[in-house]
Amino acid sequence: MKLCLTGPESTGKSTLAAQLADHLRLPLVTEQARVLMTPGATYGEALLRQLCVAQGQAEQGGASPLGQAVLDTDVLVIAVWWRVRFAPATDAPWPDWLEAALAARSPRYYLLCAPDLPWEPDPLRESQHEREALLDQYRALLELGPYDWHLVTGQGPARMRAALAKLPADIRAEIQAD
Repeated sequence: MKLCLTGPESTGKSTLAAQLADHLRLPLVTEQARVLMTPGATYGEALLRQLCVAQGQAEQGGASPLGQAVLDTDVLVIAVWWRVRFAPATDAPWPDWLEAALAARSPRYYLLCAPDLPWEPDPLRESQHEREALLDQYRALLELGPYDWHLVTGQGPARMRAALAKLPADIRAEIQAD
């Protein structure tokens, strides 16, 4: 099982991913953009490709021997940023490298975090007023499949409870056995 948190900026993905990894006793794979990006720097296709590769490597290297992990994002975020930042200007389809990365994802279950939390400034964040539009972009890509997903809402402990309630029955049964 790979459980992936995704969604717009400042929606509690990192916090929730860490909580779920701890609760489920699974490895946590962190967001590689936080390692590779410099606040305020401009970015283009080359950096997105580098982030895509780094996130994939972190995912492979950070999973348990059985391939299990909680992912604080994955290649889907790169796809959204491509759509939002580059496709409108160029009317370009997915680049081949991004299409291949999306197709190569191992099975996973997505939790899409809603932007119902207050905005928290961060040097890498840039989309405070676009969170609802970005949520629509994530939702549209998730609806294309091939993996199951659910929207997570709520604040504080309620958000964690909501996330746990959205997990598939086989994962919930595993949790209840603990």
